[in-house]
Amino acid sequence: MKPDPFVELAGSLGAFVESGSAATRLPIDDDEAVVVVGSQAFNEADRSLDRLQIRSLQILRSGATVSRGRFDRLGARGLRDFLPLHDGVHALTTTANDLVLHNLATNEQATWAVHDLADIHTLTAVGDRVLVASTATDEVVEIGLDGVVRERIPLVSLRHQKAQPIAHDRMFGVGVAGRDDQGDTMHAQDHFHANEAFIGHDGHRYAVVHHTSGFRPILHATNRLVGHGSGGVVDLTDMRAYDMELVAPHSARRIEGGYAVVDSGRQRLVLTDSAWTPTGTVDLPGWGRGFGISPDASLWFVGISATRRRYLRPKQTSVPNAVAAVRSGRTVATRTITGVEQIWSVHVVPVAFAVLLLQSMAG
Repeated sequence: MKPDPFVELAGSLGAFVESGSAATRLPIDDDEAVVVVGSQAFNEADRSLDRLQIRSLQILRSGATVSRGRFDRLGARGLRDFLPLHDGVHALTTTANDLVLHNLATNEQATWAVHDLADIHTLTAVGDRVLVASTATDEVVEIGLDGVVRERIPLVSLRHQKAQPIAHDRMFGVGVAGRDDQGDTMHAQDHFHANEAFIGHDGHRYAVVHHTSGFRPILHATNRLVGHGSGGVVDLTDMRAYDMELVAPHSARRIEGGYAVVDSGRQRLVLTDSAWTPTGTVDLPGWGRGFGISPDASLWFVGISATRRRYLRPKQTSVPNAVAAVRSGRTVATRTITGVEQIWSVHVVPVAFAVLLLQSMAG
């Protein structure tokens, strides 16, 4: 098997390289790479790694995983997302409560001064704008690449009158200022758990939510979620909720003729038509979050997060953090991801971008 020039470059730059055996090879094309974002567990009860052991940003090639310095140090627990932008030079990061624009060619960075964002989950590039899922404020925020807010889209109009806020301990997740549907300040505490925004086949903006009406009873004493099962998507253009009865969903993607949504709690992908009617499922090896698709759409790469300690039943063992490769409706390979306690996002990028990223990760 011929050497991988990217892995050789990583070694020459002093990067941390994990070389896998044939059993851990992923079907990644030579001209592509997969970027995986992970972190230390946000709940102390779920932690086993020290913060200095966290390798928050990792680059996957078919036979190796590479990480190197710079981005691993960001945030109290690590990165939540790393979004490659369309120009192939810039990327936007968040550690849950910030937004920082990075020029990978010059290593310059600029913090976006956007207020009232909290417990940020996923970032989505849409042309010259970015959709930000501000989970704790029950809203999606559209921001230009100049860092200026273009629009705030609150979900409060869909909230059930008996909806309860989540009593989680995530950073800045409780008691932050949100917005009501008239734009006035309100007290929002994550009723929907909106964790991603994206553009649908119809051009509408959508959000992935754990509860389409905002109702989410939990056991406050243990921070364990017990009321899942009303997850789906919200059309942010028409303010229409699609309750697909998903359990803690994340990461929706457009596919030919419809969509694929990670039904995390049931360890599967749910496939739908363009009207959000389920048409099939694909089994996953664990709790999925983060979803990258190859340019030709033949391969899907899904992040698998290890089961959190609080959710383990007696004598149950956790699956490891991993990336699963899905082709033609089935998982064909997995790669264990070390140096993180949970996976947040997965992106497929050109290898040229991966090289630029690797070179910028010094220090």
